[in-house]
Amino acid sequence: MITNTRNGEILLSINEYQSDFSANYTDCHDSVKYPHLFIFAMSFVWQYYRHDSSFYDNTYESTHWDSYDLGEPHFIFYSMEQQAAMIADYWLLKKHDFREYEKLSSYKKHEQFKFNVRKELLDKYESILWAHIRIV
Repeated sequence: MITNTRNGEILLSINEYQSDFSANYTDCHDSVKYPHLFIFAMSFVWQYYRHDSSFYDNTYESTHWDSYDLGEPHFIFYSMEQQAAMIADYWLLKKHDFREYEKLSSYKKHEQFKFNVRKELLDKYESILWAHIRIV
């Protein structure tokens, strides 16, 4: 379990803690899982230092990040947890094969993409993420 606090601290369960998230793992799945988790956690740091308003006003409310829908037109329409999951899942799909993405991703509606699922998903992530990065 991983979460963040209003003052930008990241809380990581003892079961998920690694002294080095990039360490050489003997299990291939862990060599993908832990960097994915690290990127998810660091996305909260990025949001905090980007001065995401929900950290500083009373609008912050923790939401479930275990799923999201790529149907929203803009990144700001997603909760902070969903944004972090999207960033980590985008990295996962960009860097690893689709099988690893299916195992670890929070996005579960990939069956709606028909032809080249990986390419269509990457295009969708990029359209949402890059539009936000250009504005910020």
